[in-house]
Amino acid sequence: MILTALEVENFRQFYGTQRLELGTSPERNVTVVYGANGAGKTSLLNAFTWALYRSFSPGFEQPEHLVNEHAWEQASVGDEVTTRVSVEFEHEERRYTVTRSTVVRKADDGSEVRVRDAAVSVGFIDEYGEYHSRDEASAGTIEEVLPERLHRFFFFDGERIEQLVKPSAYEEIEQAIKEIGRAHV
Repeated sequence: MILTALEVENFRQFYGTQRLELGTSPERNVTVVYGANGAGKTSLLNAFTWALYRSFSPGFEQPEHLVNEHAWEQASVGDEVTTRVSVEFEHEERRYTVTRSTVVRKADDGSEVRVRDAAVSVGFIDEYGEYHSRDEASAGTIEEVLPERLHRFFFFDGERIEQLVKPSAYEEIEQAIKEIGRAHV
């Protein structure tokens, strides 16, 4: 799996549509996200995990509040606001796009009414250039590429890095490497 891009729409700190292209060339294949506290680094991390697995890291505050506050304030009563995250990646000569979105309507009292909650779609372009789309049942596709139980080794924040470098984590890492090997045989 090679992550190529992340696109967010009205997701947490990110108002409107924002796109992050990730380094994929052989010479430049590392992307570093750096910023002040509250700038959205953890939100970006959780955008990946929400899109792919509908889950969040342990330290992610208020996971039920995904809609960007400015987009919500701009909405009138009865308006719908979409929160969307798309993750693009390549795997075995296919280019995938996983999109998860939630749509909320602003009620008379200003509260959120869920219209659609965390709906997911998966599409891919095969090695022949043909597009294929899958529906909610496509979560199995993601599980085949990167099983959810292993995602914590690929999507992590600074605190998790500190845990992974401790000798007590070696056995956990060794087990994960074995699982990855069995999954791709």
